[in-house]
Amino acid sequence: MIPRYPIPSSRKTLAGLLLFTILSIPCGAPAEESKLEQGVRLEIRTAEGEFDVRYSRLVALFVPEGDPATPFVSSGPFSATWTGNIEVDLRDRFRFGFEGNGTFQFYIDGRVRLDADSADPESLVGRRARLGKGSNPFIATYQSPATGEAECRLMWESTEFPMETVPATVLTHSTTDEGFLKSMTLRKGRELVGEYRCLNCHAPKESTLDRSEAMLELFEDAPSMETIATRTRPEWIPLWLENPQRFHPDSTMPRMLPGPYARQDAMDIAAYFESMDIESEPDIKGNSEEGRELFNQLGCIACHVLSEAETESDPYDRTPLGHIPAKWKSSGELSEFLQNPQSHFKSIRMPHFKLTKEEADNLASLLMDREVEPVDSVTGDAERGGELVATLGCLSCHGPSNEAEASTPSFEEVRVKESAGCLSLEATGERKAPLFPLSPKEIGAIQVFLKSGPIDSLNRSDPAETAERYTEKLRCNACHERDGEFDVWTLLNPPREDLEEFEEDLGDAEIDQSRPSLTFIGEKLRPDWLKKRLLGEVGEDIRPWLDSRMPCFPFHAEVLAEGLAQSHGFSPKADPIPEPDAELAELGERLVSQKEGFACTTCHPIGDYEAQAVYESMGTNLMVAAERLRPGYALHWMFNPLRVNPKTKMPRYTSEHGNTPLVTLLDGEGVRQFEAIWHYLLRGREIEAPEVDLK
Repeated sequence: MIPRYPIPSSRKTLAGLLLFTILSIPCGAPAEESKLEQGVRLEIRTAEGEFDVRYSRLVALFVPEGDPATPFVSSGPFSATWTGNIEVDLRDRFRFGFEGNGTFQFYIDGRVRLDADSADPESLVGRRARLGKGSNPFIATYQSPATGEAECRLMWESTEFPMETVPATVLTHSTTDEGFLKSMTLRKGRELVGEYRCLNCHAPKESTLDRSEAMLELFEDAPSMETIATRTRPEWIPLWLENPQRFHPDSTMPRMLPGPYARQDAMDIAAYFESMDIESEPDIKGNSEEGRELFNQLGCIACHVLSEAETESDPYDRTPLGHIPAKWKSSGELSEFLQNPQSHFKSIRMPHFKLTKEEADNLASLLMDREVEPVDSVTGDAERGGELVATLGCLSCHGPSNEAEASTPSFEEVRVKESAGCLSLEATGERKAPLFPLSPKEIGAIQVFLKSGPIDSLNRSDPAETAERYTEKLRCNACHERDGEFDVWTLLNPPREDLEEFEEDLGDAEIDQSRPSLTFIGEKLRPDWLKKRLLGEVGEDIRPWLDSRMPCFPFHAEVLAEGLAQSHGFSPKADPIPEPDAELAELGERLVSQKEGFACTTCHPIGDYEAQAVYESMGTNLMVAAERLRPGYALHWMFNPLRVNPKTKMPRYTSEHGNTPLVTLLDGEGVRQFEAIWHYLLRGREIEAPEVDLK
């Protein structure tokens, strides 16, 4: 059979990137739509009259039983209203559908297009509606069940594709809604109170904070005093205390010594660290040239630049590393850190790449093999420095808080205080409070939350919102495309070495090095598998042909896996993998085969059976497909891969009517054939490759 392959990608050229970007922009939008942003406005109301508004990527949600719909309302039944626009490139007729429980209505152009009740299966798909080219305003309303979990997803289909989730790439909303902006300011203030660890110093008087359910930012820690003394040169400490953001622009560390004696205070603190006299790892000898290749290969360049000078013209807010030789005591200590960044402190945003010692030694040699400007030697009073560490409240973040001697007002007192304190922008000689790297807008957001934000909201963690925040904080877009936005790594278009290990099998062909998109991640991957992947507990390398390497995020793994699922309207708890239907699985094996099927084994290995004739793009091992993928996504992908990822090399086998050329199996009906393939994949670790006949 002759499959329909996508046009070869020109993604590695600037022209290709520009062309793809231009083609991704919705056509025909009027001038005022420049104020539109991706996503939709979501309003939540409870039966008790509580109210909240926030941004949402999708018209979808999942709220577990007993949890609040957002951190700003109580748990219990609620209604949700999404408002925004659906952007379409060409005029067409669409039908909208609902998946979940409860009731759901969808209005477009002021008319009801869907009135669904999960108790009435016939109501779950509406009548066809014509959407015009450009923006089509809509309102969607949802009422949760009186008890139990709440689940909601907006679906659609057209003459070009079957029923699917309405993707984030076609949703926009206005940025001029005053109520929405006020609510997002309150939400930002709550986030900053957690991110800047305000409660570490300003603890509530009463035990009103339940950290077992609190927002993730409240669990973030900081390097312990001992690890700082082990790794850091004492003469570098004063430079850091003077201005942490000079070396790490994203650091939340405040300037603790803004007063007239700041320099001497910093020297005393440095002397205190030096007096600890903790033994450090000796220098190692690595290969800095191989370290540079690894720096590019692992994607370090997507988050870092090697010198401070490069940051001046860098549009991607990457963190400079030019200060590394001045900071680290030895290349051996740096190598130890690179092998396990989380031993430094558990909530660090630096991912764990599971580097070998040789790899870490080579990277450490690259980073340490540079000249640095000489700095003043430490001349301070170690005893006084120890007293400063205690009285300034350093131990509130960097050590056992019960050893901190700083006297600070409680959180309740801060909420009613008239003076700015930590939130002052002034760095006068008389200042006693820490000077945080906050913009006036951020200070305003914190003040709004302190004055009007419910403290109980700190106790409530919405995994969907948390995952959205940390997707940005962890710079996932540095390596992964999402919602049509190119990743930084691709935009940098770094040089790479040829894949020598594949040359013998593939001749001159170069394997596609694109990394998975995050656009559909929450509905694509099972949350239990994604959690294992982010913890680094998946045994197989899912894409062994990639130069790059997916790192681990141990501290963030659980909330990312659960939150991404909930943001797509799915439960954070994965259903058990069912047993395959034997008859369908047998048909699926034939449909996968080279002899009478789609020849999936051309590009995909199955267990130990290798792919037979890879050209340009390899496929993942089908043995682990059922462990990784949700069945709905897998069937959607098989029906039309280009619909999910326009850059994929995976061919489409179905016609516009859903039929395939394999008419002798299941009458050529694509949906039934792909369901049979899925039952074959449900064999999992017990799967066997189909008999091969290439002649």
